[in-house]
Amino acid sequence: MNARQRLTTLREERAATWGNMQQLSAAAIAEERDLTAAEYAKYNGLEADFRAKGAEIERLEREEGIETGRTIDRGTPLAGERGSAAGNGPVLGREQRMRDWAAKRSSGNGSFSPAEADEFCLGNVLRAMVQPAFRSELTDVERRALAEGVDAQGGFTTPEALSTNVIDKIRNVGQVFKAGATTVPLDSDKQSIPRLSGDPTGSWRAENAPFTESQHAFERVTFTPKSYGFIVKASEELFQDMVPGAGRVIENAIVQTAALELDRAVLRGDGTGNAPTGLRFQPGVTIQSLGANGATPENANLMAALSTLLGANREPNGIVYSPRTAQTFAGKMDSTGQPLRQPEPVAALAKFVTNQLPNNLTVGTSTDTSEIYLAQWGDVLVGIRLGVQLRLLGERYADAGQIAWRVFLRADVQLAHPESAVVITGVRP
Repeated sequence: MNARQRLTTLREERAATWGNMQQLSAAAIAEERDLTAAEYAKYNGLEADFRAKGAEIERLEREEGIETGRTIDRGTPLAGERGSAAGNGPVLGREQRMRDWAAKRSSGNGSFSPAEADEFCLGNVLRAMVQPAFRSELTDVERRALAEGVDAQGGFTTPEALSTNVIDKIRNVGQVFKAGATTVPLDSDKQSIPRLSGDPTGSWRAENAPFTESQHAFERVTFTPKSYGFIVKASEELFQDMVPGAGRVIENAIVQTAALELDRAVLRGDGTGNAPTGLRFQPGVTIQSLGANGATPENANLMAALSTLLGANREPNGIVYSPRTAQTFAGKMDSTGQPLRQPEPVAALAKFVTNQLPNNLTVGTSTDTSEIYLAQWGDVLVGIRLGVQLRLLGERYADAGQIAWRVFLRADVQLAHPESAVVITGVRP
């Protein structure tokens, strides 16, 4: 058997294995129960076989020079980024910093070096904008940034080399970024990257016979950054009494607020009111319902979602759910009162908890449901426009002895492959 024939056999066997995994999960879900110990063992064996065959297929494809045509696959960087440890391509993986990307793009000609960016604190600049007497406490980098970034109306836009540092801090806090969502730096009002409308297909051919044309083609994924902002108020006395170092508290509050909203938008943004469209409402994403009125989730439900992703040639690497749902799974016990062990494929997935997934969604007659998100998170693309803006609202709250400022940034959400995510709905306690 030559390599091409071996590939065909492996693909057929892998498809059959996936079908058996689906049957096991479907049976448990239909009976509204978890898998038995024997079924767990069988599923784990099938899943291990599925992954082993996938690895062998990839090895043979590389040896035969067969292109898969995937723009993003199995958590690897987007095309254009690969081959550069510095991350000078159009997208950034979880471990890559936007600051390094900006520094490489400027080739050392930027007004602020990466080392200088470490000395910059957005909160210190805001404090100095409110109380000019505090400008003497600014670092040289902060003074230069303030001189460059203030516009005629008194607003402040962080210079690119410094705004990337702030955005990196937001990424470090957001759960979707911890899960592995890919960051796409946006430097225009509309920016596109290519993706395949689906995995290409091929066929065997006789000598001198034409190849069968694949039905899939490249298409554009277009980011149109949406505007997000919030207003923060504080008393004039608070600013007057601030001690050195208090600027970090302000910056942390800004970072935390922005990260929470990006989590919500990436997961549940509905595309209305000029908001991004998150995974829950992205076309093509698989929605797995727990019934007309919802139900308490079981490990079998997670395994069914996992099987759906594996069947689409995706490699899920994490689960995002609410604290209540995390507690539901943590509290499951076996017949002897011991904590219920999750099947290995589910246990191996990283778990991320966020309060941005509500527990009061309405499904049928139930008003206490939530959602669970499983994905190959590297295929979740979050476009972030360079530049974080601050604007003082000096007179708006002056009669109450308060000072306020508006924080403003722009972002959008897209998917490299819609089949890379499954959303489980109707999740009850």
